[in-house]
Amino acid sequence: MPLRPTLGILLLLISTGISLFADTTSETPEPFASLPRHLQPRASEFPLVPSDTDGETAHITTLTLNQKPEVFDSGHAFDAIRIRSPKQPGLDLIWAFSTPTAWRHWYILPATGAPKPGFKNWFNGDRAYAGLDGDIANPVTLQSLDAAYFEPDREYLIWFCQTRHTPDPAPLKLTLRFSPPPKDNQPWNLKTIEEALKLKTAPAAAQSDYFKSRGARILCDTDLFHPEDAASQMDHFLYTRRQTEFMKDGLYITIETSCPPCHGSPKLADIIRKHGAPDCVLTTAQYNATRTEDSGEPTEYDRHYYDYFVFETDPADREQHIRRVSSQYFDTTKARPAKAPDLTWADVTLVGTDFRLFYDHGREIARYIRWQTPEAKRISGETIPAAYQRTYDDGEPMEKLTYAHDGNWTYESYYRSGPVYRRCAYLDGKLEGGLTDYFENGGKRVQATYRQGKLHGRLQVWSEDSRVERDQYFVDGKPKKNAPCTGKPGRLKRSDRAAPLPTSVPINPICPIHPTDLTPARPRFSTPPMPRRHQPACCSLEHDLSPSG
Repeated sequence: MPLRPTLGILLLLISTGISLFADTTSETPEPFASLPRHLQPRASEFPLVPSDTDGETAHITTLTLNQKPEVFDSGHAFDAIRIRSPKQPGLDLIWAFSTPTAWRHWYILPATGAPKPGFKNWFNGDRAYAGLDGDIANPVTLQSLDAAYFEPDREYLIWFCQTRHTPDPAPLKLTLRFSPPPKDNQPWNLKTIEEALKLKTAPAAAQSDYFKSRGARILCDTDLFHPEDAASQMDHFLYTRRQTEFMKDGLYITIETSCPPCHGSPKLADIIRKHGAPDCVLTTAQYNATRTEDSGEPTEYDRHYYDYFVFETDPADREQHIRRVSSQYFDTTKARPAKAPDLTWADVTLVGTDFRLFYDHGREIARYIRWQTPEAKRISGETIPAAYQRTYDDGEPMEKLTYAHDGNWTYESYYRSGPVYRRCAYLDGKLEGGLTDYFENGGKRVQATYRQGKLHGRLQVWSEDSRVERDQYFVDGKPKKNAPCTGKPGRLKRSDRAAPLPTSVPINPICPIHPTDLTPARPRFSTPPMPRRHQPACCSLEHDLSPSG
């Protein structure tokens, strides 16, 4: 089974959590400041959830929230569970739970007495677990709390909040236990929490539902693949997701797995007949065109992508039997836009390389790799001179690429409210000439000049009140020696990068050094296997936004 390590760049910006509780009550907003005096008198009404014992599998407790909630004039509704700390000191709380998205705000407080800072970090599960609900858009939450928080043999409330109350019952499934901390005083992580709770990975069919994956449904189709092959391929996929690591500044490392089916080789035509055409196809020639010196061996197979799964065929085989099945972290579903203008494009990551696919009435007409970078090039097809557009979900314009001729493009993107966010130009897919970003009020934010995809000339950055924050000169992507520089060289401050969020279009976190075009927003609860290291006193996935890159 080949393992293909890939180093790539994902332009990803995670917004910081907003602290709903503070260390002092005077700094805590309502209704959270008054929450203890509303919930603590009702403590005995809330169900007591027992700590799990050392069984072979996790004991899942199923409850229903929102039966007798505490509702505030603000529209917030609260419900809670009780837990009791052990008599034995030195045990950390670890737990995992699933609940509807409307109730995914939670925290802990003593059943009596003054509240104090509690939960800090949590992990989004990266798979389906046996006995727990959830899917890729609303994953299972895993969390720990240090033993120092607890007093022996005392009750605590874990409350859940709905910010806009509706009467619908909310199923809550959870498992929890008090456990010795990991060895060598290491912090809890996704794997150690899973192991300590004895969570079991759900079967392949449940993973198919969790990821809403057409590729997984194909693997689970017993007319096409043997159940053992489906289970094996799903294990490889989950391994790929767990091993994919996202780092600072947009870098990521991922491993792609591939192996042949062991119990027969179905035909691609049978897959298409039952499950439809693939999201996109990467031919042997196109794959090899993406290779660099570090890419490893060329491929001999065509690759047919169904979201996270790749079904590989030999181009010399007229019947197109599946020779290998691969999986990757990235989802190719949006490679073929379902509802879009007649002339449009889609961005997708294949084999660790970013592709831009251009469409005319749903038919792919051209394909570029590494768009906007110095390595950008067209590897197939021809683009016709015209304006290509993408829209927000409500149909309002989001961005427009206009092709003139001889590789010349102009680009505009727009805030959701209408004003222009960015104007720039490309030559053969590489940034060329001027680039200007604007604040929503129309003031300039960034102005730069590019040549062959690299900064070349003057770069200026302004604050929203028109103060010059950076003024610097570049030559072929590098700061010009002995040239004056105003402001701190390097990337924009985090506060500047995140300024338009979340009401306006996303901004590339490493702009303006390598500005990127905008893509439709990712689901709110995207799940790269990395901890969400926020420290609000209310845990809230509503603030865990993952803007597009």
